[in-house]
Amino acid sequence: MDFGKWIRGDCYFHVSVLPQLSAAMADLVDKAVWLTEKQIYQDFNVIKIHRSGGTVSLLSYLDFYDDPFPCLGLACTVDVTKGVYRDKTYSQLGNPPILHRKELLISKEDSRYDLFKGLSDNLEMRGIYSNKPGLGFKNRWSEHLQLHNVKMDGHTMVTASDK
Repeated sequence: MDFGKWIRGDCYFHVSVLPQLSAAMADLVDKAVWLTEKQIYQDFNVIKIHRSGGTVSLLSYLDFYDDPFPCLGLACTVDVTKGVYRDKTYSQLGNPPILHRKELLISKEDSRYDLFKGLSDNLEMRGIYSNKPGLGFKNRWSEHLQLHNVKMDGHTMVTASDK
């Protein structure tokens, strides 16, 4: 698999790579979609396959392509083995989870891969990415960027005084 963001054994990927999934992974996702009756792109754009293998989360990240660090709007967690699911809304929270390193979720052949990878590389080069707790949430991430005197202009990072 030439894509996927792995966090603590769970695999995250964008729906654009669905045709590239293994038969077992595709079957798991198909069952989750069938159980929930959710629509690809309309209701979710990122999929998380839990390390347990029997649970799938269908995630909706708002403005996935346009926002450099999109916020999680909705998560639908599906226990495929039991045939049950639950939705959780994040879009109205003041501090929702956000997504970093979007290039890992898409195919390297995607036309936006270099844009996303360039942003991640630039952040890494400046020492802005770190393992500090809480940086996966909007408010803490914004504070972290301010601390480094950085603002975002689309997927371009600029010095805060330049903007």
